[in-house]
Amino acid sequence: MGLMDILNKDLGELLESSFDSYAEKRADEIEIQNFARNCLPVVSFDRCYKWAVEMKKDYPQSAGFIIAVKENPDPRNENDRICVIVGMLDAQNKSISMDGVKSISTIFHGKTIDSKMIDCLNGREKLIVKFK
Repeated sequence: MGLMDILNKDLGELLESSFDSYAEKRADEIEIQNFARNCLPVVSFDRCYKWAVEMKKDYPQSAGFIIAVKENPDPRNENDRICVIVGMLDAQNKSISMDGVKSISTIFHGKTIDSKMIDCLNGREKLIVKFK
């Protein structure tokens, strides 16, 4: 936008445009900060288990859950090196879904996993845990 374009614009339009631009930048900054706060130094097995137990309350057909640990190919910060995906499973180890498309799951971003998770995985990338 050139100087003449700016001078020919209505003051209200100019202010609104400036405000919209500022609001977009601020929203992006807030999203980056929120993401960084949700990245954990250590993702623990107990945290994953706790999430699954909470989901079982809403989805009583849950018989267990799957944990999959993946390296993040595009980390945003030092605590975003791995992704731990936790998904709810039924008695036949099928994903539980409300709409038939998206499964009930979450992703924890972290720098590493705890020793309990390492022991449970025993060298594998995935683990199925059944509720007792």
